[in-house]
Amino acid sequence: MGYPGRKRPLGNEMTGGVGALPFFIDFMKDYLKDKPKEDFAKPTAMPEDMKELFRQRQRELQAERAQFNEDAAKTEEDQTTATPTTTGEPKLEQMTLPPPPKTEEAPPPPARTEPVTPHVDSPPPAVTRPREVDPTKKKGKKGGDEPPG
Repeated sequence: MGYPGRKRPLGNEMTGGVGALPFFIDFMKDYLKDKPKEDFAKPTAMPEDMKELFRQRQRELQAERAQFNEDAAKTEEDQTTATPTTTGEPKLEQMTLPPPPKTEEAPPPPARTEPVTPHVDSPPPAVTRPREVDPTKKKGKKGGDEPPG
């Protein structure tokens, strides 16, 4: 389905399920019309020990959920009843560091009178090459031009 030999889309949201499936269903209806229906054996039942393991895991998950909800309720209750303690100390986010100590070892550099402009490198001009023509390819069998002998 599609355009063989061409890279051309079939359309927006076109997939095999949307485009090819209706054709497949119509073909199979006609093809299987005269064929007998095939009966498949029932799958075996789940073993009892596997069922018990499944039930046990479900009980464990239910207990974990209950414990999680209980812990969340306690945490929420603690947050609403707890009163924030206010002290004279500022919070860590509000504290600022003092400036670094000044050293007298080297005198400060003299002030420049002319403004400093940053040097910006302009990109080099684009280098273009002439387009190379692809050599023509031979069609046919692989191998040399010699006759088989």
